[in-house]
Amino acid sequence: MRVSRQATAAAAAMLSVILSPAAQADVSCAFTIANLSITPDGWINGAFSGSGSGKTWWICAVSGSTTVNDGYAPRTITSDNCKTIYAQLLTLKISAKQVTMQFHGPADCSSAALPADGNQPNPFPTIFGIAN
Repeated sequence: MRVSRQATAAAAAMLSVILSPAAQADVSCAFTIANLSITPDGWINGAFSGSGSGKTWWICAVSGSTTVNDGYAPRTITSDNCKTIYAQLLTLKISAKQVTMQFHGPADCSSAALPADGNQPNPFPTIFGIAN
């Protein structure tokens, strides 16, 4: 499957609008998507590897709304927005491009500074994008 640059850029712009807070996040980290899956009950799970870190997080549920805390305020990711996030992550996985995630709070992108593995990252990424 070949994904055009225009489609990838459009999806990234859409995600920025969906998840953008009023102010910029503190740190932007680039990850390779090592694994991406959807559970039978609709949760998206991703394994991400990057410089100095490897993380596995539950992102959101395509089966319903998901409440997250991005460090600015609690936010709701609707089922439709979650499907958009999944489509973007899947596009990046297939095209072997990195995803950038901006976080409010961590000092850097090291494994110790980023949210713990397991449940949803807290703080949740404020923006998902495409790494250069």
